[in-house]
Amino acid sequence: MRLVIGYDGSPCADAALDDLQRAGLPREGHLLLTMVTEVWLSPLSGIATEETPDAAERIAKNRQILARATERLASILPNWEIETLIEAGSPAATILHRAADWGADMIVVGSHGFTRVERFFIGSVSQRVAGDAHCSVRIARGRLEEFENLPSRLVIGIDGSIDSDMATYVVANRHWSNGAEVRLVTSVGPLHAGYPVTTFDEEKALIEKMHAHAARNLRDGAAQQGVSLTVSSVISFEDPKQAIVHEAESWGADAIFVGSRGHGRLGRFVLGSVSAAVATRAHCSVEIVRRTPTANWEESLELSSSPNDPPASSGGTI
Repeated sequence: MRLVIGYDGSPCADAALDDLQRAGLPREGHLLLTMVTEVWLSPLSGIATEETPDAAERIAKNRQILARATERLASILPNWEIETLIEAGSPAATILHRAADWGADMIVVGSHGFTRVERFFIGSVSQRVAGDAHCSVRIARGRLEEFENLPSRLVIGIDGSIDSDMATYVVANRHWSNGAEVRLVTSVGPLHAGYPVTTFDEEKALIEKMHAHAARNLRDGAAQQGVSLTVSSVISFEDPKQAIVHEAESWGADAIFVGSRGHGRLGRFVLGSVSAAVATRAHCSVEIVRRTPTANWEESLELSSSPNDPPASSGGTI
């Protein structure tokens, strides 16, 4: 696995590094930690309280910050190969270019951040990276102290599209601790609350079949890693943008996985528009999964539901 991490030295960025302990990453991989200095922007009025250092001074300070971050990462991912890079330019554009050039499987950025030295606004950076990246993006909200020593709790938003199937595939092939829990969330939208019973029953049966198939893939993936994993299921009448966020927060999830776009068998659940809203509003980390040219992943992921799949355990229908 190849990761690119956009780092700015802020507490939010440090929390994003800590969040990698809960990301189910493999034991070995290759990581590029990059720090971008915006050398052409003037400080915002009222924020800078001292003269802005020149580019050379800022880059020298960045080297010290990056060295400390590298030590932190080495303790979190001891078997990973770590490279560092300091560049000058637009943070979002630079991270996107570096990830494409480097063949990254995923970009990791903090959800927001601001350092007086760097003027590195991760909030706007994360939004652009999430929207424009050609690989998966993890917008990390480090809340390690809340989950320490607890099994992972993961929410997957699914709609039956290939992209949401890929989100399930990614979770199934990560390395989770024993006893991890996954909740599958599908929204049929508020308009369905007034549908005739027979119409909704047909759609509900389709969703249950889809959830059962996803649950089987998730359990099989966990079994291959030698751990157990619990899967539950929720069908919501809320707007999809709200349903995933609300379920994750009320259930105490530490990460949400969504496809980068959707519009699958449930045409009203369009994950393409949902993913950006979820990434912005969620209380926890959000991973937007994009399909990459990884060999044979479609053969590894069974995209059609089997009528013999056992049902996922119910987490409640709202």
